[in-house]
Amino acid sequence: MRPNLLLMCKLLLALLVLHGFASSLSDPFLPFISGLDLLRSPSGWLGRLLQISFIGAACCLVFNYRVRWAAVTLGVIVVLTLLSSRTVFRNHLFIVGCLFLLSGLQRKDDDAWMLRWQMVIIYGGAFLNKILQVDWRSGQFMHHWLHVELANPYYEAVWRILPEPDLAIIISWCVMGSELALAILFLRRRWNAVAVSVAIVMHAGFFILVGRTIFGHFTEDVLLAMMAFLAWPSGVMAVRLKPSLQRSAQALRSWFDWERQLIFGTTLRDSGNWMELSAGDRTISNGAATWHVLKYSPAFYVGVFGVFNGVAYLLAHY
Repeated sequence: MRPNLLLMCKLLLALLVLHGFASSLSDPFLPFISGLDLLRSPSGWLGRLLQISFIGAACCLVFNYRVRWAAVTLGVIVVLTLLSSRTVFRNHLFIVGCLFLLSGLQRKDDDAWMLRWQMVIIYGGAFLNKILQVDWRSGQFMHHWLHVELANPYYEAVWRILPEPDLAIIISWCVMGSELALAILFLRRRWNAVAVSVAIVMHAGFFILVGRTIFGHFTEDVLLAMMAFLAWPSGVMAVRLKPSLQRSAQALRSWFDWERQLIFGTTLRDSGNWMELSAGDRTISNGAATWHVLKYSPAFYVGVFGVFNGVAYLLAHY
């Protein structure tokens, strides 16, 4: 499994654990497929089997043992749990199950084409679902949701300045336009970078506007899915720093260079740059080099994951 897919799966697993998904693993109850009722028993053997399998697959994934099989197993467990209980089913959990399943089925030497098509279906379906509803086209749904249901302070502040339907119509069509654009952009691999940028801006903005509300951890799920489209480097990266930064950077290396991708070369003495990074036949410097190091550092994504969920928790409880 490619390193970025493995990291994505581990963070999705952490998300499930944080939200207590394991407690929903039980025997079928009001299943979508009637045949699953046959698996229900007084002893609850299926629920215990799912819990044991979930723990085992999670441990394999965390400790890098048979990670593709572990991801497939987790995906099957999540999807089977959702199909076997209407009370447990949530769209964002189904997305997570598919991400696990497709990541495990994806070959290491392939680009993430299965996950790209999952994004096409998600955003294309979301666009069609909204554009066919008059309440979305007229802005009525957005206005009622933000003004009546959430009493959103940002919306309230701007809504009183603009004529009543205009702001809601603008937000509605921006959301639908972004979803249509993402469905198109994810069709081609060469457009991945643009698609990821649009998705991050849209979901981060929408999260700031409405928070988690009824979507569960949908925002976190799709933002983590964007990691699948990183062109993760296969070799090492040579870093050269000014003498004043060399010792500090090497001391911090154990905190952010978990995969030992960085090699510190000779110091920069006669250059106007304070940092240079060489990867393959490409050399970049200063801010671009710093961002390159962060972008391909698992520690960076783990840190962002922790901050994001910490802020979300504070917003939800205070």
